[in-house]
Amino acid sequence: MLTHENLMSSLAGIPTLLIPRAQDRHLSYMPLAHIFERIVLNNMFLYGGSIGFWRGDPLLLIEDLQACRPTMMAAAPRVLNKVYDKVSS
Repeated sequence: MLTHENLMSSLAGIPTLLIPRAQDRHLSYMPLAHIFERIVLNNMFLYGGSIGFWRGDPLLLIEDLQACRPTMMAAAPRVLNKVYDKVSS
C-alpha cells in the first residue's frame, strides 16, 4: 500500500525543471490507478496547474489534445508515435 508519505517523497524527487506553473495544463489519459499518473496529477495539484481529462476513446485523443492544449504531458513513446503520425499525415 502506498502512503501519503510515499507520494510526497516522489513529488519531492521531481527535478525543478518539471515543476509546473499555475498557467500549465496537463491532459490526463493514463488510468487514474496508474502510479505515474497519480504522481503527475499530485504534482499539478501541488503547484496549482490545471488538469484536463480525455474522453476515454483513443480515436479522440488528438481532438482532446487540441481542446486542452496541454503545456505538460506525461506520455509513453507509443502514444507520441500515434500523435506524430496523425500530425504528419
